[in-house]
Amino acid sequence: MEPEEYWLDQIRKLLPIGVMALFAALVFATLMSTTSSGVQTSVTNITRDIISTINPNIPDRKMVTISRVLSAVLMAIALLMCLVWTDTLNWLTNTYAYSAAALACPVFLSYGLRNKHFITTPGIVAGMVFGLVGCAVAQIMKTSLNFAFIGILVSAVAMVIVSAATKKKGTIVADAE
Repeated sequence: MEPEEYWLDQIRKLLPIGVMALFAALVFATLMSTTSSGVQTSVTNITRDIISTINPNIPDRKMVTISRVLSAVLMAIALLMCLVWTDTLNWLTNTYAYSAAALACPVFLSYGLRNKHFITTPGIVAGMVFGLVGCAVAQIMKTSLNFAFIGILVSAVAMVIVSAATKKKGTIVADAE
């Protein structure tokens, strides 16, 4: 018996039906929350960061319509991915790892050092790029340390080195305000 089957069998045998129903509701609520957050974030990024930049004069009502259509399209793509590729959960986990590697240091290091005026815009970009590259290389090499952790470390080192190299005396770049 496979481990997954064993646990399902034990749950069926040991838990009362009411507890199983509550657990199923909890899992479903968690899935819905995660899915809606992911779709909302993706749609917001597309509409605000891409579409508004390309055409800043789009009326609000049209932007709402675009957002609704994009939400439906993204949900259809997600459903299709789950039906066609059964390892979608691994993809999702990897996207979180790569997001952390690319964004953790640029966000938190920039915020933490905002009063020092040390982090520069090229440093932030380098942190993002090198975080992704470090994460990918560590994943390909199957390192014993988590590949996201290595990506975050590479991102931090790149941010500091590039910020130091591009820092001009007396300038405030990448200010958090």
